[in-house]
Amino acid sequence: MYFKQRTISAPVSCSGVGVHSGKKVNVTIKPAPSNHGIKFIRTDLLDCPDISAHFNMVVDTSLATVIGYEGFIVSTIEHLMASFAGHERAMQKSQVDLDRPFLAAMDELVDIRIVGAVNLACRPVPHDLALVDHRDVVGDLAG
Repeated sequence: MYFKQRTISAPVSCSGVGVHSGKKVNVTIKPAPSNHGIKFIRTDLLDCPDISAHFNMVVDTSLATVIGYEGFIVSTIEHLMASFAGHERAMQKSQVDLDRPFLAAMDELVDIRIVGAVNLACRPVPHDLALVDHRDVVGDLAG
C-alpha cells in the first residue's frame, strides 16, 4: 500500500521545559524534502549534527526514548514522535532543530501547532507502508 509522503507546509517553533532537566529548550520543526524522513538537528553543537529518528538509533529507553549517533544524543523524542504519528494526517518527514540534547514534553502545544495551525503538504513521491496484522505478531510471541 502506498501513501503520499507528508511534511508541514511552513516552519513551526515551540519552546518548553525539559521534563528531566528543568531547562528550557527551543524547537523549530521545518518542512523536509521527499525521502528525508524525520531528522533531529542539534543547533547547540558545532557543525549542527543530525540524527535520524529511526529505531536502530535508539540508545536508551530507561526514562525516555533517547536516540544517539557518533557521540551525540537527543532525548525524550517520544512525545514529538507521537504528535507526528497520532492523527490521521501523520508526518513521515520533517527537520527538527533543537538547541538542547532533549525535547520538552509539549504534546498539546505541538499537536495544536502542527494539526491546527499548519497545513500538511503532500509530496508526490509515494511512501511505502507495510501493514502488520497484530494477530500474527501475538501469535509469533506466544509460540
